[in-house]
Amino acid sequence: MILIRISSFTDPIIGSVEGAGLFSKFIYQIAPLNSYVSHIAALVLIFIQSLIINMACSRYKIFDEPNQLGGLFYALLSSLIPDFLWLSPVLMANTFLLIAMIELFEIYDKKSGASTIFNIGFFIGLASLFYISALVLLIFVLIGLSIQRSFSLKEILMVVIGVIVPYYLLLTYYYWSDNLGYFYSMQIESGIKLFQFSMPQDFSSLFKVVLVLIMILIFIFNFNNLSLKRNIQVTKIQQLLYWWLLIMPLGLMVQAKVQLDFLLILMLPCSILLTYIFLGMKKQWADALHIIIVTFVVVFQYIKYLL
Repeated sequence: MILIRISSFTDPIIGSVEGAGLFSKFIYQIAPLNSYVSHIAALVLIFIQSLIINMACSRYKIFDEPNQLGGLFYALLSSLIPDFLWLSPVLMANTFLLIAMIELFEIYDKKSGASTIFNIGFFIGLASLFYISALVLLIFVLIGLSIQRSFSLKEILMVVIGVIVPYYLLLTYYYWSDNLGYFYSMQIESGIKLFQFSMPQDFSSLFKVVLVLIMILIFIFNFNNLSLKRNIQVTKIQQLLYWWLLIMPLGLMVQAKVQLDFLLILMLPCSILLTYIFLGMKKQWADALHIIIVTFVVVFQYIKYLL
């Protein structure tokens, strides 16, 4: 991780608070944007997220054999382009979205899971206070619950209430301190802009978007191969990962000031799907491709000096 993120210290990209949620702006008061403190925090955060992914993959037996590749590829993919190499609101939101995803894995075929269902909504609500478009994943959760179990209107309300609770508590605090206007301007007004997304115009940004789209298309074309000879629970988890990739782009329609770091949300499911592809390859090809990816990540961070 130090190797693939070294440029965040030697040649940091200048991040922006535009479109950041209320909690993100609070964090930037503690770890100033583009400071060494924030870059170290980003590195530690990705390391923790990678560990959580590995523990989840082990707990739910997502792969045929125990391995640490899911976390490894998350660390790689979350450093894929220079725009990912700062303590962005998306990176902070990913922590809570990852926990919500794991809670959704946990609910599989449970007869009673009210607390887990509430937690899913609660963590999505928390994530949206860092990055507002995380709320779009409420659609993903409703689809996910229908995949994982037969659910009712009562459980839909549990999820929605879970999302609302963090906002209710914050609104209570700001109402008590007579500062509701601050909450509205910092979280809602600066975070939500409907249907104002536009494609990047410069070649560099367009190349980065196309790179991620090609990776996602590879996963889609391998859908049938990945689900072969898997037990029902793992097959359902795979379906959830694909639905995440399909639903999350809707966040572009509501998020204000969309930057390329938005793509970081897609790296959570991509890291697991990429692991499946690597496990299906011959060892020598997998080793070679891994070296190529690491080399690409490092070179891409300094390519502007090579051209």
